Amino acid sequence: MERYRNTIEFEVYGTYALFSDPVMRVGGEKTSYHIPTYEALKGITESIYWKPTIIWIIDAVRVMNPIQTETKGIRPIAYNGGNELAYYTYLKDVRYQVRAHFEMNLNHLELEQDRNENKHHNIAKRMVKRGGRRDIFLGTRECQAFVEPCVFGEDKSYYDTMPGEVGYGFMYHGITYAEEAILEEDKDQMTVRFWRPVMKKGGIIEFTRPEDCTEKRHIRPMERKVFGKEENNFVGLEEFTDEDGIKAAELEGEFATMNGWEAESDAENLLNGLGIETELHYKTMKDLLGPQKVKVLLAQALFGNPDILLLDEPTNHLDLDAIAWLEEFLINFENTVIVVSHDRYFLNKVCTQTADIDYGKIQLYAGNYDFWYESSQLLIKQMKEANKKKEEKIKELQEFISRFSANASKSKQATSRKRALEKIQLDDMRPSSRKYPYIDFRPNREIGNEVLMVENLSKTIDGVKVLDNISFTLGREDKVAFVGANEQAITTFFKIITGEMEPDEGNYKWGITTTQAYFPKDNTKEFDNDLTITDWLTQYSEIKDATYVRGFLGRMLFPGEDGVKRVRVLSGGEKVRCLLSKMMISGANILILDEPTNHLDMESITALNNGLIKFPGVILFTSHDHQFVQTTANRIMEILPNGTMIDKITTYDEYLASDEMAKKRHVFEINEEDAQDN
Repeated sequence: MERYRNTIEFEVYGTYALFSDPVMRVGGEKTSYHIPTYEALKGITESIYWKPTIIWIIDAVRVMNPIQTETKGIRPIAYNGGNELAYYTYLKDVRYQVRAHFEMNLNHLELEQDRNENKHHNIAKRMVKRGGRRDIFLGTRECQAFVEPCVFGEDKSYYDTMPGEVGYGFMYHGITYAEEAILEEDKDQMTVRFWRPVMKKGGIIEFTRPEDCTEKRHIRPMERKVFGKEENNFVGLEEFTDEDGIKAAELEGEFATMNGWEAESDAENLLNGLGIETELHYKTMKDLLGPQKVKVLLAQALFGNPDILLLDEPTNHLDLDAIAWLEEFLINFENTVIVVSHDRYFLNKVCTQTADIDYGKIQLYAGNYDFWYESSQLLIKQMKEANKKKEEKIKELQEFISRFSANASKSKQATSRKRALEKIQLDDMRPSSRKYPYIDFRPNREIGNEVLMVENLSKTIDGVKVLDNISFTLGREDKVAFVGANEQAITTFFKIITGEMEPDEGNYKWGITTTQAYFPKDNTKEFDNDLTITDWLTQYSEIKDATYVRGFLGRMLFPGEDGVKRVRVLSGGEKVRCLLSKMMISGANILILDEPTNHLDMESITALNNGLIKFPGVILFTSHDHQFVQTTANRIMEILPNGTMIDKITTYDEYLASDEMAKKRHVFEINEEDAQDN
């Protein structure tokens, strides 16, 4: 194989590749060729170094790893409703050696002064040496790649011992643009080229030059692009002075020190990891949806390997895949991370130390959130038990002293006990600023065997079918978590079974022994009045006694004068605690909760979680809190974007583990206002 002037050799590799035919591709399905196309390799080479003055010619590629494919079924969620199923067949674990050379582009007469082969060749070699630090991808932008220098033909290929040759039939070669055309017939045209590649021993495929491809089609007329200073699109016509060269070298060194070569690829990796698709990377922030903006801002904080990373509720509005990616990122992050979060599952995964802010100071504990919580509760319990024993000892000593202090024969013993009494010091049990509400749902009657029967329930909203033929039967011990991205469908279902909305088709039936209490996601109507908290809760109580009602409010952190607050001015967390008080005072044996953890602090979430675990009745709920769902539910129902439902008796973690696509579907949809609140 001939080695031309101005040649560069490099190795390109990546986890996935997708070499497809942009002309013949049909529908939303993308299937990769088994070998790279000329055009894909040319794009990689131009990403390493390109100037309009030169034309890159791909001479050959050497396939290093065994050719293997992987097909993925992807169901992206459309934020305006609906979804599409697409199948992508990728090449897996690819590695190629590439040999290419450049020639001068004689179509650009205006760039004649820039035809310095030595300059361009030296820059190209230098860029190859720097490696994969550009926007390099294997066929499509989501298939990121890395480049390293190599010697073509060295190192072992999987196909070194391959007998004979392998032909790949009629295949797409590339596109000739008007400004790169060599043949007169191709000038002023966009031309698509085809060829019949053959892989030889060693995995080597030698490419036909573009002008030598006999199979081609003229797609459309195309004007040649003109470059130059007057066009304000090319500034490389003047030769560098020595001063310019020194300055450029200094800037290049500073750029490398600041990790400039990796910056773009690092940014893309962060965005891709958080679920921002490649086609969105070059859009402006104003064109993104609320959830996407949140992810971009998070990526901005993670970018640049900061010495100290401060994260305030980073998991808010992230889908499960993004949270899992962020967990892995932070686990492997070598610098300091300070994070505030209500997501206990997330804290347990990423934190190695817990800072307890209480008593007006910060105390640092080794271990994650669960370890801190259990150890702090144990410490309080031990202190209480120790104080109890000390109090009993104090009482015993005081009784002895009072009985025998006047008795001459016992005076020495009484004096000794007085000294012992003086030495006993009770542990300082300072009142904590951390307050846990007392949440305990006690049904007034035991639930029967017949709980809820749903038959063929369907509902269409704004032309979109959110519920499609839903049917199931609940048992008396079911605690059901409704999960997935289709939040509107879940809320609609809850409104139907609580009588707030009528279904289009189907019916439902509650058991005669059941009583229901409902926690709505939107509680605006509940508090659109001027009642005090006490009066508001009294209207839902069978016992119309203010003292009885105040007892419930006190347990929910509304002591004393807080009971006379007007419900209209309550905060989000206070409103949630009021609704939970209403549910407790009702004595219902069926609890229906639509995102009850919203607006709650960590202590209230923990108390609610424990209260639902202990509850002896049936629960239907939805929540974005992973640990809340995992520890409460014994049955998972997912309403899919098309309105149908998956129903499994299992825990949340087991459900996700058994269905990899479930993670992909669990993308939380939020509106613009919610995103701005964070």
